[in-house]
Amino acid sequence: ADGIFFDLQTTSVAADLLQDIELPFCGVAFLIDQQQVSFIEDFLNYVLAKENYVQRLSGAIFWKSEPKNLNGIIEDFRDGNHFYANGVAIEQLMAPTDEISLLLTKAAKRIDDLADQGVDIKKILSATAFSLPIQTDFFLEIAKLKALRLLWRQLSRAYDKSFESPVFIHSYSPFWIKT
Repeated sequence: ADGIFFDLQTTSVAADLLQDIELPFCGVAFLIDQQQVSFIEDFLNYVLAKENYVQRLSGAIFWKSEPKNLNGIIEDFRDGNHFYANGVAIEQLMAPTDEISLLLTKAAKRIDDLADQGVDIKKILSATAFSLPIQTDFFLEIAKLKALRLLWRQLSRAYDKSFESPVFIHSYSPFWIKT
């Protein structure tokens, strides 16, 4: 574990939520809905108020549903080399093939939508990350993550043949897994 994941279900204040967390040394990820877009503005202002935080920020924003101004949010976080504002997430457990296909389908749709709005493909691809659940069959889960990496590489190269960037994958275990 090298970061903290926040599932924001209510309106939060970034300074209160991130108090005593050294963002250059601890990645942060957020799962939010489009109703909490104001938190992202608050988070960006909090990060900008800190010296050199934007360039050393790591983590992602995972969206339950696509926000209206995602292209602006991607642009706001473009200086964060390891921060991904176009996070694609699934929350329900499914068969591994279904999880991968759903993630990549959501990603492709979002890439197409953002490209139609005039956002540069390379910016979109560089801002994309994935979040998915991991279960207890470790070899199957390792294969699932490897397949996601390989398929993402193929998909991203279909949009831009010169794109060479590793994918950011956030995985988590469901609450019922205790160990």
